[in-house]
Amino acid sequence: MRRYKQQLLGEFLDDNYVNQIVSLSDFKLIDEGSNDYDYSFGIDCAGYGVDYNVIVVSNHHKVVDIIKRQVADTFEMTSIVRELIEKYKPSRIYLDAGGGYSNGLYDMLKLTYTGDLKQINFGGKPKNPLYANIRAEMYITLAKKIKEGFYIDDDSIKEELVVTQYFINNAGKSAIIPKEDIKNLIGRSPDTSDALALSIYENEEFISP
Repeated sequence: MRRYKQQLLGEFLDDNYVNQIVSLSDFKLIDEGSNDYDYSFGIDCAGYGVDYNVIVVSNHHKVVDIIKRQVADTFEMTSIVRELIEKYKPSRIYLDAGGGYSNGLYDMLKLTYTGDLKQINFGGKPKNPLYANIRAEMYITLAKKIKEGFYIDDDSIKEELVVTQYFINNAGKSAIIPKEDIKNLIGRSPDTSDALALSIYENEEFISP
């Protein structure tokens, strides 16, 4: 939190904090893409009975909507997502594969949703071998999109991304600091930025470094 406030107030960051994937100055509005109706959902599912399930709706230009829900069961979560599908008609829905409501939600959506539906394992093998895992691939690509003008008007995502750092691991691959480290910095899990990273996970983005 202290480092985020340093960024927010324009104060100097120490030398141990130079590997941010983005800074607050990277968040800017270039093109709202108001006529871009190619929507994608990224869904970060909570464990049973804890935290919030987060759904981020985005297009190629910006975050369109953020929905956070604590739910009682998989059927309630599925109902929420289906209502959003009816509203936005997304071409792609990607869920984290971390357990909780994810498996049941995925199975329920498969029955009726005809678009691109996938469960993504953040620790899985990336498409680009320069990254340590899919999590690093998604987050660093998200950072590139932000610097190119992808618009985010949400302070919680900005806070989560500003404290997210990358490093080169022992195998020479780009990696992201553990989720627990981010949670310790801001006092919560970066679930909203996880959902956003899932929503922009597009195959063509990962072909070249």
